[in-house]
Amino acid sequence: MTAASLRNRELGLIHAAKKALGMEDWLYREMLSNLTGKNSAAKLDQAERRRVIEHLRKSGFATRADAKQSPPPKGRGSRGGRLKLTLSEEAWAEYKKCHNAGQKPQSTYICALWVELRVIGALRHKTASVERYMERNTNVSRPQWLTPSEANNVIEGLIAWIQRHRIKVAL
Repeated sequence: MTAASLRNRELGLIHAAKKALGMEDWLYREMLSNLTGKNSAAKLDQAERRRVIEHLRKSGFATRADAKQSPPPKGRGSRGGRLKLTLSEEAWAEYKKCHNAGQKPQSTYICALWVELRVIGALRHKTASVERYMERNTNVSRPQWLTPSEANNVIEGLIAWIQRHRIKVAL
């Protein structure tokens, strides 16, 4: 395989993972920046592309080759364990309200994900707050004060929580 074809294959894999994981553009570029210091996959060298692909696999992306190597997950039907995250209307309304108020995109997304958890019934206690969740996981109590990597960790945790709850409800 030539270097150019390998590069194109890896870039295609990165973009397929972005789409499969339902990542928004700003979140995708933030992830690239955190992992490599660059905000475009086209600017990555081979080692950086491999690092990004490995991170995307750890985040839940699986290629067809990966699926053939590992047994299918139990109880998840033909979806192969990957769920595309879609937010309810109430969560999107909260996202737009926070976004229009001028908050950082990541903190806005964190608020919307928390509303989604409330809407789908994943929160056991009505008094649960996103601030307490974040403080437990990052020692920072406000979304606005999170560093980009801390915010990504919170976002990934909330998305995983939503997906686990949806799988649990579907079973």
